[in-house]
Amino acid sequence: MRFALSGVMVVLAVAAIAPRFADSYWRLEFPGHLRAHLAIGALLMTILFVAWQAWRHVGLGVALTALLAAPVLALWVPPSPTDHADVALRVLSLNVSFYSRNYGDVLELIDRLRPDVAGLVEVNTQWIEVLAPLDDVYVHRAVYLRRRGSGVALLSQIPLEDAEVFDAFRGLANTMPSVRCVLGSIASHWPRLTRPTRLRDGHG
Repeated sequence: MRFALSGVMVVLAVAAIAPRFADSYWRLEFPGHLRAHLAIGALLMTILFVAWQAWRHVGLGVALTALLAAPVLALWVPPSPTDHADVALRVLSLNVSFYSRNYGDVLELIDRLRPDVAGLVEVNTQWIEVLAPLDDVYVHRAVYLRRRGSGVALLSQIPLEDAEVFDAFRGLANTMPSVRCVLGSIASHWPRLTRPTRLRDGHG
C-alpha cells in the first residue's frame, strides 16, 4: 500500500512542476488547472503517512502539498496598497470558448458589468462580429485571431498603448496567445509566453 501511495506522490510531483514547461509542450499546462484538487490529494496522503509514521514520506508530502497549494492560496491574499489605491479599474477576464454559441449571455454580462477593460480568450471571427454592438463603448481594442478560434481580444474604454500579443508556439493550431499593454491587464490562456508581436490600438 505504501509503495502504491509513493508512486502516486511521484505522479503528483510531476504534475506540480509540469506547467512550468508548458512553453515547450502546451499540454503540460493542463495540471495547472487542477492544483487545488492535487493539493488536497497530497494532503490526504501525507496524513496517511503520518498515521503510518513514515516520516520520510511525510516530509515529501508536506513539501508537495505546499508546492501545489501555494499558487491557489496566493489568490486569497489581498493586494498591497499602492499610491493609486483610490483609482478603481474594473477588469473582466472571460474564456468565451470557441465552441460556445452563448453570444447573448456574453453580451448581456459585459453590458451589465460595464468593465473598463474586457479580456476575452478563445475568440474567433464569429465572436468578433457578435461583439460589434460594443464598438461604441469599447473603442480601443487589440484583437488577434487564429485558425480554429484560439484568438484573444482586449476591449477597452481606455486608450491602449504598446499593446503586444505573445504567441510562443507560432504555427501550432491549438496554441493560445496573450495580450499585454500598459494598463497591466492581461487576457491570457498560458502562464508564461514569449515572442511579443506588437499591435497598434484597434488593429489585429
